[in-house]
Amino acid sequence: LLGYVAVSTVPARARVYVGDVYHGPTPMTVELPAGVSQLHIKLDGWRSVSEKVAVRRGATVELELQLQR
Repeated sequence: LLGYVAVSTVPARARVYVGDVYHGPTPMTVELPAGVSQLHIKLDGWRSVSEKVAVRRGATVELELQLQR
């Protein structure tokens, strides 16, 4: 019942949160339950980004983000 989201950002080392839970810096792969999840990407000095991602069981969704100042 799990899927994956491979998150990469430019610049790298942004913090990845699912809800209020910190998962680590980009680039990284987050294991999530199948369904829709809200990811929050934060990096000091850059605008935060929130993305809804639909995750399918056993599949990997690639999320590439260009952060804005």
